[in-house]
Amino acid sequence: MDAGEVLDVDLVNPPDRGRPPAVTEEDVQRVRYLLTRLSLQLGADRERRRPITRFRRFALVDWLMDLPLEPNLIDQEGRKREIRAALRRRYRYEPSNIPNDLGVPGWVRTTAIAALGLLFRARISGRVPLLSGYYRWFVRRHSLAPGRVGSMPSVATALTEREWPSEPEQTLLFMVNSFMEDIRAAYRNPLKCFLGIRRTSCCLLTISNITRRNGGYHLLRAINEVRNASGLTDPLLVVTESQRVPPFAEPPDGIAPVSDAWAAYLDWTLQGDPTQAARAWYLPLRVPPTPNDPEQRRRLDRLLRAAPWLEAPPDPPLARAARIGSAALVVAAGAYSYAWWSQAHCGNGLSWPGLRPTVSWVGSECVGVSADLTVLFSPLGPETERLARDVATLNAEVDDRQDEQPTRPVITLAYLGALSAPGPNTGALTAEIEGLKGVAVAQRRALDSTASTDPLVKVIMANAGQRMASGHLVADIIGGLARKDPTLVGVVGLNESYRETASTVNALAGHGIPTVAATVSTDSFARDLPMYFQIAPQNRREAAVAAAYASAHTGPGQERSVRIYFSDNTSDVYSSNLAEDAREAFKAVGFDVTTISFTPDGNDPPAAAAPADRHVVNAGAAGADSCGYRGVAFYAARPMPDFGSFLATAKNCQPFQPRILAADDTTRYVANDQARELYPSIAFDYLAFAVTLPSQAAATPEQDFYNSYGRLFPALPGAGESLDGHAALAYDAAETFIASARQLSSRPQPVPISPGTVAGRISSITAPGLRGASGYIDFGGEVDRHVPVDKAVMVLRVRGGKVEQESKMNYCGPPKPMEPRTLDWCPHETPKPR
Repeated sequence: MDAGEVLDVDLVNPPDRGRPPAVTEEDVQRVRYLLTRLSLQLGADRERRRPITRFRRFALVDWLMDLPLEPNLIDQEGRKREIRAALRRRYRYEPSNIPNDLGVPGWVRTTAIAALGLLFRARISGRVPLLSGYYRWFVRRHSLAPGRVGSMPSVATALTEREWPSEPEQTLLFMVNSFMEDIRAAYRNPLKCFLGIRRTSCCLLTISNITRRNGGYHLLRAINEVRNASGLTDPLLVVTESQRVPPFAEPPDGIAPVSDAWAAYLDWTLQGDPTQAARAWYLPLRVPPTPNDPEQRRRLDRLLRAAPWLEAPPDPPLARAARIGSAALVVAAGAYSYAWWSQAHCGNGLSWPGLRPTVSWVGSECVGVSADLTVLFSPLGPETERLARDVATLNAEVDDRQDEQPTRPVITLAYLGALSAPGPNTGALTAEIEGLKGVAVAQRRALDSTASTDPLVKVIMANAGQRMASGHLVADIIGGLARKDPTLVGVVGLNESYRETASTVNALAGHGIPTVAATVSTDSFARDLPMYFQIAPQNRREAAVAAAYASAHTGPGQERSVRIYFSDNTSDVYSSNLAEDAREAFKAVGFDVTTISFTPDGNDPPAAAAPADRHVVNAGAAGADSCGYRGVAFYAARPMPDFGSFLATAKNCQPFQPRILAADDTTRYVANDQARELYPSIAFDYLAFAVTLPSQAAATPEQDFYNSYGRLFPALPGAGESLDGHAALAYDAAETFIASARQLSSRPQPVPISPGTVAGRISSITAPGLRGASGYIDFGGEVDRHVPVDKAVMVLRVRGGKVEQESKMNYCGPPKPMEPRTLDWCPHETPKPR
């Protein structure tokens, strides 16, 4: 309590000098009444900055003193049971009477009620640290409790209505001590004391006209004896006024006048050990009568004002500096830890990623899973930011639609890929942007559907880093999210075939999550990986189409030979696998085959040479190697930046340029307008897994897809022209999950939609199959087949830096009449008998 803020209680009963000092029941009641008034005023005074509002111990003692116990309860255990029952009624602690509105099972409710009862009994016992709280004070030695101390109910039995009058002296001390302990607790805050933030004055009480009859003397004597017996300090300062000097009602002769209060205080502090003295905590001062003469009153007022203030000595400068420095250090450490945690998990130092974040930095890449595309994509560009807003809007619309149509199923798909690229070239991520657009189109079309069995689709993004280097880590994160979110049924994306891609798919399968890859074509993936499916054809079909195309377009007299250029990067299983398949396919159509390996940009030569007929140092040397060659130069390596280097040297070939046929991954290069138009002087053909221009699409779901694509992304340059086909392939990957979920929910007895049930349903997609934006998707009705039969492959032509419209004629899909666009020279697969 701040100095000068005084609480007054006037005891108006006249003094009785003949009253003996023994404590009676009436004295206890008078002091009890006095303390009750004081506690109410201490908590109710609105002028106090920090009122003392919680007199929990004194309130409990006051309540116990009015508590009647059954007179027939003679044994101690019975009385303690009655005390516990009374405490439950006092706190309205009757969990068995709480209505069961939540439908909790009976055994859970019964167990919870029993556990809560045991916790309550342990709390009021006063024996359990922390749990017992203020009840623990009742059983401590310095509480001066009456009766047998063992547990709080044992103490309480000695304070009940019929018991405490037998020990008024001890009850008085215990009651006053409970009041003082509540004041001590209000001032006790170790953290604030350490920081120097504490109450800086005593709790000051002024009580006028105290006597032995009205309880005033007994209150002071009890405070004195409590301090002597407990040895505890307290912040209570009591200023009283009486005719005689307590505690023995002595005349005021010989005591110091109030004008000498400072000297009297110093003498009092220099006394010997006063702990056992009956007046140890008294400092009597004689107050002269108020003078009638105004001049004398003014002189007295000046004397009082001139009296020195009693102030606590200031803290040593070093102690204050240590507290302030410690506080500043704690704040700085907390701020630094917060900023470090945020930045370590792809934040800006202010955003909070949570205690279990799903994104983190691995080198210079932010890898992990997020619903915010801008967190993962690097580098960011205007097109990416626009796409991120569109996906977030679609996800929010799914939430709103679910409220409107609660019976519609909801599935969540994770788009997984290499969403970060080295350097500031945003064009290097064109294929990933197109893939996400395709998934967004699937989201939009699902929202536009109104059938109750058609699922709504939410999309989250996952970045596994360049070349899928962090794929296993991201797979574990997706697995953890799937355990919390039952709507997460699968993964789409996966645009590159590296060894890390295979390990990522295996890790996802370990978590029971199926994967539908959009553009992956390596043979071993569909053959060896469980819970894996792909939309693109395998490399062996692509090589067969490439060889058939080259054979059909090699006229009489032209050289029937091929040079296959591929990467010697041992982790790039796509390039080495395609080169081997191409070697077999070209040999089968009567071509002479030469395989030539080169080291990709940014890679060191492998320790062991690649299995090739010859080796050149890099892609530029490979392009130079094709000069003067009259056969087919089949490029079976990665597009960025190696295909550009290949063309940069091949364009200078004299007297004629090579006949270049590039593999499907070159669509990434073609989709980048800046790269494709850099060398318009050289022509090349390339393979693609989907139509790349709306004008090439037939009046089928291909056209439906491109119409939706154009509506969803109308303001983007080149809107509606997905030159690499990745948007269509990713759309079909998402549609494969959507169709499977739709079939599960459309059955007479709907099957729960989960990763396992969806994966099983994908295998059953068979003739006529699912006609998607990239052609027919037919898994042939084979349980162990994970790639569509006769999946469409196109051969497109680039002339003058532009993709020619007439290239739509080179289409290889299912045989006629199922697919009229399929050309006669196209090879076909032979599925197993059903």
